[in-house]
Amino acid sequence: MDRFMNLALDSLEKSVVEPLQSAAIELVDESLSEYPEKDSKNKKNLRGSVESSNSLGGSSASLQPHASVAAESAHEFWAAFDFEAKRTKWDSTGIQISKFQDVGERARRKLVERASACDLQAVPSHVSGLLSAYKEEAEDVLKRAQFAERAFLDLYRQLMDAPDPA
Repeated sequence: MDRFMNLALDSLEKSVVEPLQSAAIELVDESLSEYPEKDSKNKKNLRGSVESSNSLGGSSASLQPHASVAAESAHEFWAAFDFEAKRTKWDSTGIQISKFQDVGERARRKLVERASACDLQAVPSHVSGLLSAYKEEAEDVLKRAQFAERAFLDLYRQLMDAPDPA
Protein backbone atom coordinates (compact mmCIF):
# COMPACT_ATOMS: atom_id res chain seq x y z
CA MET A 1 0.00 0.00 0.00
CA ASP A 2 2.85 2.40 0.87
CA ARG A 3 4.51 1.71 -2.46
CA PHE A 4 1.27 2.49 -4.30
CA MET A 5 0.87 5.70 -2.28
CA ASN A 6 4.45 6.76 -3.06
CA LEU A 7 3.90 6.10 -6.77
CA ALA A 8 0.67 8.10 -6.68
CA LEU A 9 2.39 10.98 -4.88
CA ASP A 10 5.30 10.92 -7.33
CA SER A 11 2.88 10.97 -10.26
CA LEU A 12 0.90 13.79 -8.70
CA GLU A 13 4.07 15.75 -8.05
CA LYS A 14 5.22 15.43 -11.65
CA SER A 15 1.86 16.19 -13.21
CA VAL A 16 0.60 18.91 -10.87
CA VAL A 17 3.18 20.28 -8.46
CA GLU A 18 6.06 20.77 -10.89
CA PRO A 19 3.98 22.70 -13.46
CA LEU A 20 2.48 24.81 -10.66
CA GLN A 21 5.95 25.43 -9.27
CA SER A 22 7.16 26.62 -12.68
CA ALA A 23 4.11 28.84 -13.07
CA ALA A 24 4.63 30.29 -9.58
CA ILE A 25 8.28 31.08 -10.34
CA GLU A 26 7.26 32.80 -13.58
CA LEU A 27 4.62 34.86 -11.76
CA VAL A 28 7.12 35.85 -9.08
CA ASP A 29 9.63 36.89 -11.73
CA GLU A 30 7.01 38.90 -13.65
CA SER A 31 5.50 40.51 -10.55
CA LEU A 32 8.79 41.45 -8.96
CA SER A 33 10.08 43.04 -12.14
CA GLU A 34 7.87 46.03 -11.24
CA TYR A 35 9.98 46.57 -8.12
CA PRO A 36 13.64 46.38 -9.16
CA GLU A 37 14.96 47.75 -5.86
CA LYS A 38 13.56 44.76 -3.97
CA ASP A 39 13.72 42.39 -6.89
CA SER A 40 16.77 40.30 -6.02
CA LYS A 41 15.95 39.80 -2.32
CA ASN A 42 12.27 38.95 -2.80
CA LYS A 43 12.87 36.86 -5.88
CA LYS A 44 15.51 34.84 -4.05
CA ASN A 45 13.25 34.31 -1.01
CA LEU A 46 10.11 33.50 -2.97
CA ARG A 47 11.86 31.38 -5.58
CA GLY A 48 13.67 29.44 -2.85
CA SER A 49 10.41 28.87 -1.01
CA VAL A 50 8.62 27.68 -4.12
CA GLU A 51 11.46 25.43 -5.24
CA SER A 52 12.11 23.89 -1.83
CA SER A 53 8.48 23.14 -1.01
CA ASN A 54 7.73 21.06 -4.07
CA SER A 55 7.91 17.64 -2.43
CA LEU A 56 4.62 16.12 -1.39
CA GLY A 57 6.29 13.41 0.67
CA GLY A 58 8.33 15.78 2.89
CA SER A 59 7.61 16.26 6.55
CA SER A 60 5.86 19.41 7.68
CA ALA A 61 8.73 20.12 10.10
CA SER A 62 11.18 20.45 7.21
CA LEU A 63 8.91 23.00 5.51
CA GLN A 64 8.40 25.27 8.55
CA PRO A 65 11.43 27.55 7.99
CA HIS A 66 10.60 27.86 4.30
CA ALA A 67 6.97 28.58 5.06
CA SER A 68 7.86 31.47 7.35
CA VAL A 69 10.31 32.87 4.78
CA ALA A 70 7.65 32.55 2.10
CA ALA A 71 5.05 34.22 4.29
CA GLU A 72 7.41 37.06 5.13
CA SER A 73 8.40 37.51 1.48
CA ALA A 74 4.77 37.38 0.39
CA HIS A 75 3.87 40.03 2.95
CA GLU A 76 6.74 42.26 1.78
CA PHE A 77 5.69 41.80 -1.83
CA TRP A 78 2.02 42.63 -1.18
CA ALA A 79 2.95 45.62 0.97
CA ALA A 80 5.12 46.97 -1.88
CA PHE A 81 2.46 46.04 -4.44
CA ASP A 82 0.03 48.52 -2.83
CA PHE A 83 -3.16 46.66 -3.63
CA GLU A 84 -5.45 49.54 -2.64
CA ALA A 85 -3.71 51.98 -5.00
CA LYS A 86 -3.88 49.42 -7.80
CA ARG A 87 -7.58 48.87 -7.06
CA THR A 88 -8.21 52.61 -7.49
CA LYS A 89 -6.35 52.55 -10.81
CA TRP A 90 -8.32 49.47 -11.91
CA ASP A 91 -11.55 51.32 -11.06
CA SER A 92 -10.69 54.19 -13.38
CA THR A 93 -9.48 51.77 -16.08
CA GLY A 94 -12.76 49.83 -15.87
CA ILE A 95 -14.75 53.07 -16.21
CA GLN A 96 -12.63 54.13 -19.21
CA ILE A 97 -13.11 50.74 -20.88
CA SER A 98 -16.87 51.04 -20.41
CA LYS A 99 -16.87 54.53 -21.95
CA PHE A 100 -14.71 53.38 -24.87
CA GLN A 101 -17.06 50.45 -25.47
CA ASP A 102 -20.07 52.79 -25.64
CA VAL A 103 -18.30 55.23 -27.99
CA GLY A 104 -17.04 52.36 -30.15
CA GLU A 105 -20.50 50.83 -30.46
CA ARG A 106 -22.03 54.15 -31.59
CA ALA A 107 -19.18 54.69 -34.08
CA ARG A 108 -19.63 51.18 -35.51
CA ARG A 109 -23.37 51.78 -36.01
CA LYS A 110 -22.69 55.05 -37.86
CA LEU A 111 -20.07 53.36 -40.00
CA VAL A 112 -22.47 50.56 -40.94
CA GLU A 113 -25.11 53.16 -41.89
CA ARG A 114 -22.62 55.09 -44.03
CA ALA A 115 -21.28 51.92 -45.67
CA SER A 116 -24.76 50.69 -46.55
CA ALA A 117 -25.51 54.06 -48.17
CA CYS A 118 -22.48 53.71 -50.47
CA ASP A 119 -22.76 52.10 -53.88
CA LEU A 120 -19.90 49.62 -53.82
CA GLN A 121 -20.61 48.60 -57.42
CA ALA A 122 -19.23 51.98 -58.58
CA VAL A 123 -15.93 51.42 -56.73
CA PRO A 124 -13.08 49.96 -58.83
CA SER A 125 -12.27 46.33 -57.98
CA HIS A 126 -8.79 47.07 -56.62
CA VAL A 127 -10.28 49.62 -54.20
CA SER A 128 -13.09 47.29 -53.12
CA GLY A 129 -10.49 44.58 -52.41
CA LEU A 130 -8.55 47.03 -50.29
CA LEU A 131 -11.72 48.04 -48.45
CA SER A 132 -12.50 44.39 -47.76
CA ALA A 133 -9.00 43.84 -46.36
CA TYR A 134 -9.38 46.89 -44.09
CA LYS A 135 -12.77 45.62 -42.95
CA GLU A 136 -11.35 42.19 -42.07
CA GLU A 137 -8.44 43.74 -40.19
CA ALA A 138 -10.77 46.08 -38.30
CA GLU A 139 -12.95 43.11 -37.31
CA ASP A 140 -9.87 41.19 -36.10
CA VAL A 141 -8.68 44.16 -34.04
CA LEU A 142 -12.18 44.53 -32.59
CA LYS A 143 -12.22 40.84 -31.55
CA ARG A 144 -8.82 41.15 -29.87
CA ALA A 145 -9.86 44.33 -28.06
CA GLN A 146 -13.12 42.79 -26.86
CA PHE A 147 -11.27 39.69 -25.65
CA ALA A 148 -8.75 41.80 -23.71
CA GLU A 149 -11.48 44.00 -22.26
CA ARG A 150 -13.50 40.98 -21.12
CA ALA A 151 -10.42 39.39 -19.56
CA PHE A 152 -9.55 42.58 -17.68
CA LEU A 153 -13.12 43.18 -16.52
CA ASP A 154 -13.53 39.56 -15.35
CA LEU A 155 -10.33 39.79 -13.32
CA TYR A 156 -11.28 43.25 -12.07
CA ARG A 157 -14.67 42.01 -10.80
CA GLN A 158 -12.99 39.18 -8.90
CA LEU A 159 -10.36 41.42 -7.33
CA MET A 160 -12.69 44.27 -6.32
CA ASP A 161 -14.15 42.35 -3.40
CA ALA A 162 -10.90 40.66 -2.40
CA PRO A 163 -9.29 41.78 0.83
CA ASP A 164 -5.89 43.45 0.69
CA PRO A 165 -3.44 40.58 1.27
CA ALA A 166 -0.97 42.87 3.06
